[in-house]
Amino acid sequence: DGVVKEIFVSEGAVVNKGDVLAVIV
Repeated sequence: DGVVKEIFVSEGAVVNKGDVLAVIV
């Protein structure tokens, strides 16, 4: 990967950076 993908969901954003998955509420 290596590309930062931002997916906005119901009450937050899911940020997928490489192999790191962070959920921002």
